[in-house]
Amino acid sequence: MKKYYLFFALLCSVSVSFGQTLEDDRLSLVALYNATNGDDWTNKTGWNPSGAPGDNPCGWYGVTCEGGRVTELNLRKNATFGYLPVEIGNLSALEVLNLNANDPGDLQGWGGISGVIPAELGNLTNLEYLDLGGNRFTGSIPSSLGNLLNLTFLDISYKAFDFGFDPVGELGGAIPIELGNLINLKYLDLSYQNLSGNLPGELGNLTALEFMKLGGNIFEGTIPASFGNFTNLEVLDLHYFGDFVRGYGSYGALHGPIPDLSGLPTTAKVYISNHSFTFDGMDTNVSRLASYSPQALLPLSVSPAFPLPYIISVDAGGLETGYPTYSNNNTYKFFENGTLIATLVGDISGQIFVNGGATYKVEVTNSLVPGLTLYSEEVFIELGSMPVTLVSFTAKNENSNNIITWRTTSEVNNSGFEIEKSADMKKFIRIGFVDGHGSSEELQTYSITDTEVWPITYYRLKQIDHNGKFEYSRIISIKRNRSFLHLYPNPASNEFFVSDFQKNDNAVIYDLRGKVLLNQKLTSGKPISTTQLPNGIYIVTVGNETTRIVIEK
Repeated sequence: MKKYYLFFALLCSVSVSFGQTLEDDRLSLVALYNATNGDDWTNKTGWNPSGAPGDNPCGWYGVTCEGGRVTELNLRKNATFGYLPVEIGNLSALEVLNLNANDPGDLQGWGGISGVIPAELGNLTNLEYLDLGGNRFTGSIPSSLGNLLNLTFLDISYKAFDFGFDPVGELGGAIPIELGNLINLKYLDLSYQNLSGNLPGELGNLTALEFMKLGGNIFEGTIPASFGNFTNLEVLDLHYFGDFVRGYGSYGALHGPIPDLSGLPTTAKVYISNHSFTFDGMDTNVSRLASYSPQALLPLSVSPAFPLPYIISVDAGGLETGYPTYSNNNTYKFFENGTLIATLVGDISGQIFVNGGATYKVEVTNSLVPGLTLYSEEVFIELGSMPVTLVSFTAKNENSNNIITWRTTSEVNNSGFEIEKSADMKKFIRIGFVDGHGSSEELQTYSITDTEVWPITYYRLKQIDHNGKFEYSRIISIKRNRSFLHLYPNPASNEFFVSDFQKNDNAVIYDLRGKVLLNQKLTSGKPISTTQLPNGIYIVTVGNETTRIVIEK
């Protein structure tokens, strides 16, 4: 008899617990109904928000139950307005939540749910499918969504009713790094919102992803290298929604280099148009890129030069071969007042001398990236000359140092010269200052020694007047007599050594299309193994040095 009594007591206990749990679900659904103007829903069959405690919600429209709990709530295209109540986080058995707003063009449902996405959604740890797309959320994506480890589908995209009116959503802020926890996710759509900041590298943990749609937002920075981990990917959409949406002629701030995407399936489609990329990484990943044109205008660099007044150049990127050839697949076309004045092919410097007094621009194409032309901004350059007569400016390499020498025949109000150096003719650093002779009509000779030299070092003078005005000289270059990077034996069979490297240097081996084949930290006396490389020619980079090695077995 005691056994039967115990069984009956347990049964009553389970029944009470079951009733309370389902009642909690009912109350959460009622809160949602009231918060989203349920009286105006397209379909509210069975919903009874004023019902009594204990009413069963499992027959309500869009509600599916299993095991006495609400496991699915599907109110897609049901004219839900208002906001999401925090009580939605109490539907702890929910596996599917679909509140996608009505399709664009359906006036009845335009607008959808607004307000913030409640952090309490992170309590629904049984969720496998979460679709909040098409609504008008504000605020940011709650980091608590990173708790939903069972999610395979997540859509918080915005789909405009009319592209001429509020074409993008108002959900802002950065993508929470916690979304990188959703390792079962196959579909992620955060497109056409107002998300900003850098793309988190943690998203690279989502190796099950088949679709990742982040286009139409205002991200900046680079594409994380971890995005090359998506071995199941079909679509990666990062395009920027410019022109009439965010302003005519506007471009996104994502820039290069594009990381190695060779780990993606050969059928993957990557969209990166309307950003600020150059050919860096584009030429080696073009087989994965479905859309990459257009890109933002390139800055046009202007540097005074002697005896001609100016050098104009652009940095268009692209795979570069190493010393001694230093070329790439770019073709540069230089225009003066709209007329083509020069064409350079394979010249990585992308520069010419001009006299000034005109408007200049550059167009660049790359033979490996069909259908894309990079355009520079247009710049008007005035005629000009230095306030000193500089008759020579030279450099020579001697005993591992560079000796820079220059001479003037006249100087006016000359305070002195700053000496600047660069490894790429783009970013210069100051290495010293030499006093001038004020005003002089006599031959003056100046010299300075640079003890930290590079394989190729570029120099220019910054002549400064006593009143603070300044002018730049032309740029000169000098090669180091001995190459820093020495590989032996070359040709190599199964291994080779690197001499004279710096501490913490890595040796990176590329094939001739720029794909990284090996990246190894260098250790004194330890060779680089090439047993996995077939016979051929490879590019090796150590620090800022690049050369070739031949593998023959």
